[in-house]
Amino acid sequence: MYKKLVLIICLLFGVGSAFAFNISLNQQASCQTGEDKSPEEPPIHASINGDLFTATFLEDLGSVSVSISTAEGGRVFDQAILCTPNGVGCRIPHAGHFIVTFTLADGTVYEGEFEVTD
Repeated sequence: MYKKLVLIICLLFGVGSAFAFNISLNQQASCQTGEDKSPEEPPIHASINGDLFTATFLEDLGSVSVSISTAEGGRVFDQAILCTPNGVGCRIPHAGHFIVTFTLADGTVYEGEFEVTD
């Protein structure tokens, strides 16, 4: 069922443009130790296709907070996902440089940057 849902989301949102770009996510330093954890593949796949942002949670992460803001700090999207795995998508309203932040229930934070052009 999960694979069908992901496939449907990808097909519906992937029709608008032939060019989709993966967003590289980096795990942020732990507040407790001040050190980065060993690099590992994030359990989230994020991409931008034109002005459409999509993210797919590759495993059950519990609740996840997703926030997209401009480089200047203005919020574009803010949503709490209560149950994973699933996906989330939104349209970015204007061109610019954006930062996406995923905050997991255990305090782990993944962050990535992307650009939307006209």
